[in-house]
Amino acid sequence: MHRYKKQQGLPVTFTLIFLMILTFILQKANPAMFVKYFALKGGFVDFYPWQFVTYIFLENVSGFTFFFKALIVFMFSSSLEAGWSSTKLGIFLVLTVLPKSIIAAIFSIFTPGLPLEAILNGVDGLLNPNSLFLSLMIAYGFLHREEVIYLFFIIPIKIWTLAVISIIFAAIGMLGTLATMGLPLNVILTIIQLSGYLGILVFSGQIFRLANVSRKYHVFRKKHVSPDTITLEETRKVLEEMIKITEETREEEKRNSEDNNPLCDPIDFDENDQYCKDCEKFKRCLERKKTTK
Repeated sequence: MHRYKKQQGLPVTFTLIFLMILTFILQKANPAMFVKYFALKGGFVDFYPWQFVTYIFLENVSGFTFFFKALIVFMFSSSLEAGWSSTKLGIFLVLTVLPKSIIAAIFSIFTPGLPLEAILNGVDGLLNPNSLFLSLMIAYGFLHREEVIYLFFIIPIKIWTLAVISIIFAAIGMLGTLATMGLPLNVILTIIQLSGYLGILVFSGQIFRLANVSRKYHVFRKKHVSPDTITLEETRKVLEEMIKITEETREEEKRNSEDNNPLCDPIDFDENDQYCKDCEKFKRCLERKKTTK
């Protein structure tokens, strides 16, 4: 039975959604003021330190589009935070947002006239889509590969498939933009754009669940055993070694799978409930509860 109790955790997700709503209201109320105080501009014009983060919220969308985008961001972010912990999601978001603006600002110093407002995620961005939104989609999609969503409320599609399609279209759009520009601008734009996906790179082992093959197995594969000279005893030893390596590899894959599997929502966790005690991820849930207090 589903247990309802007071929501625990998710401070990073709620903070992100709050900032999205607040900046959207400010931008609609006074676009010129918002650009002046919250958009990172070339030459550090009207510069404020928080612009290294708030640039991500500069976008010209309707209220209807924003509502669904905020809803989707909440779904992605809350699920990642529940499975990863608030600290890990916070690091992921920082690695997605800060490197892009810092690198773009550095390039603007040596490249006068570099239009940061257009290069970074924002109004008519040269390198759209928004790397924060796409990074959340990629992380969520590959960690929940079997989850199905309905595109346009009609077409069923697995979330990881949608993530792959989004990556392809983003890459095609970026390549099309870069192809129309000459050196060194296209190189600079490429570096800035790729820096927006540093979070995906750092957490790639968990997001894509890279296969961990035993080092002993690689060593074993390199050994050459001649069928003409091998004895029965040697054959037995080889088979025993193969069985041992296979078992070790399976145990290692099982441990990695358990470590990477997303946890249930914190709202469903009760350390005194027998169902939770019997779950193989009970220890991880306890650790997460301690870190979110």
